[in-house]
Amino acid sequence: MLTRPILMACPRISPEWELAALRALMKPQLKGAILHRPAHQHWPADAADRLRLVRHAIFDRIGFDPNPHLPPDGDYHLVCGVHPRDSAPARAFSLALSRQFAGIWFVLGHHCIRDGQFWRRRHGTQLRLAPATSIHLPRALRTALRGWV
Repeated sequence: MLTRPILMACPRISPEWELAALRALMKPQLKGAILHRPAHQHWPADAADRLRLVRHAIFDRIGFDPNPHLPPDGDYHLVCGVHPRDSAPARAFSLALSRQFAGIWFVLGHHCIRDGQFWRRRHGTQLRLAPATSIHLPRALRTALRGWV
């Protein structure tokens, strides 16, 4: 049986902005949410150095390296595929990335991460993001990452 990899990425366009744009398409009176806000996420010039720092720290602590790619163009600043059996280390890695890149949205599967907080679409179908309170790291990972995440 084939298992599909889970997408872990940093989209060039903010997921929050995308959902607000969809709401504005359905209800034009809501266009104020996106009218004067940039859609693109600012990707820092030192992103490769920050990514290297996070990769080494996570690999040293939990032995996980998803080997992310930094494509020069396309829909994502950073992208990698993660096997479903590695979902817990991937959550730890994406959490560390989101803390290192403050204010930038990352995605892991159908969840969004920003500033060390997991988000999901409210009630699964609505076009708003809500904090995902049911996502946690296993105790062993929390212990290994203490002081970093």
